[in-house]
Amino acid sequence: MNLIFIVEDDQFLSQLYVKKFEQEGFRVVCAKTAEEAEQEMNREMPNCVLLDIGLPDRSGLDFLESLRLKGGYEKVLFIVLTNNDSARDVKRALRLGGAKYLLKSHYTPSEVVEEVKALLRK
Repeated sequence: MNLIFIVEDDQFLSQLYVKKFEQEGFRVVCAKTAEEAEQEMNREMPNCVLLDIGLPDRSGLDFLESLRLKGGYEKVLFIVLTNNDSARDVKRALRLGGAKYLLKSHYTPSEVVEEVKALLRK
C-alpha cells in the first residue's frame, strides 16, 4: 500500500486530500510544517510527498532542497501542490527533482489523486 505524505498547513485542505487518498486505498500522513514532515519521514519513508510552498516554518522548496542535499530520498516522488504560480519557483521545484508542479486552484482533490496515481505507475 502506497504511503502519501501531505505537507500542508491548511487543515481543511489537508483533510480533503486525506479523504480522497484514503478512498483510493492510500495510507496518508499529514504534517503542517517542514519540521513535522522531516520527523515523520525519519520514521517512515513515503512513496510520495505532496508539498506546499507556503509553510509556516520555511519554504517548501527550501525543505525539498535540504532533503535533496541530505540524500536518501531519491525514490520518493515529490509533487509541489501550491497556489504560487511564480515561474521562478516552478523552475526551482523541477530543478530540485519535483515530479510535478500543480496549482491548487487548477486541480480538484480527485484530479490530484489521479495525477499521483499516474506518476506512481511510471
